[in-house]
Amino acid sequence: MKITFVSNNKRINGPEIWRKYLMEELSRRHSVKLISSYNPFIILREIINSDVIHTYNNGVLTIISLIVAKFLRKRIIHTIHGDYYTEQKNKKGIKKIFWLPFSKLCNFFAEKITFVSKFLYKKIIVKEPYIKDKSFIIYNGIDISQIKKKKSLNKKMLGLKKSDKLLIQIGNFNIIQKTKSLDFLIKDFNKINKKKNFYLFILGEGKYWKDYKKKYETANIKFIGFKNNAISYIKASDIFVHYSLLDTFPMPIIEALACNKPIIAWGCPVFKEILGYTNRIFKILDENYLIKIKRIGRKLMQKYSLKRISQQFEYLYKK
Repeated sequence: MKITFVSNNKRINGPEIWRKYLMEELSRRHSVKLISSYNPFIILREIINSDVIHTYNNGVLTIISLIVAKFLRKRIIHTIHGDYYTEQKNKKGIKKIFWLPFSKLCNFFAEKITFVSKFLYKKIIVKEPYIKDKSFIIYNGIDISQIKKKKSLNKKMLGLKKSDKLLIQIGNFNIIQKTKSLDFLIKDFNKINKKKNFYLFILGEGKYWKDYKKKYETANIKFIGFKNNAISYIKASDIFVHYSLLDTFPMPIIEALACNKPIIAWGCPVFKEILGYTNRIFKILDENYLIKIKRIGRKLMQKYSLKRISQQFEYLYKK
């Protein structure tokens, strides 16, 4: 089977990481390509030679590719990663104008639509009930073997002692609802860090990053910025933390699961769907609790196995 994905997004974000993992897994059994150029000859050639077109964003390249694919009567699968109604509120200028119409166009063209969580599915279906009959839920997946190949940093490299407890949060500083989550995280962190042997490293970048770094950075709270080796930081940590008021299925959570880290997740209902629990940072003081959630994490990795997830997509491709 020939499967073609569409994206010219150069940013390393959740959907792009998801696409990279999925393409690598599918390529073991199929011919898999990516359209990333606006060249009309390339777009036409790749779509003509494809059995399935799989889109996952609402950019101009996606819309052009969908129109061509529909005209050529190709099978189209579209994956929705975020609540585009909420996302539109954070957009400006021409993006704000086209964000919602382009998202709806993707749904219109798609033969099948997948959502990364039940939580997201329910939010969108309330507003677009007419897409319900062609909608499916397929969670994000992770390739544990790829995660195992990533090198870990050690605490000495990060300026810490071996006995220090390192917490890692990967944040988004472009969306205000996600950035504001850090206010709650840092407030909770300061309450537990009375012995000053806990360290919180926050990875990520965006338009609010400088303001938050200036407001909150201390000897024990570090704003690291964007890192393309984020998994190496997760591996170096004792605990992975994810405070967020706006999320649909964050990739860093299952990356932390794959690294066998206890996870503290709070702020969004989808965390209970992913992990089976939500909690706040105060729980890290309970060693027995950390052992318990690590055990839960190991079991969950079977659910989010990339092979299992890719097989669910293959079923849709062939259906």
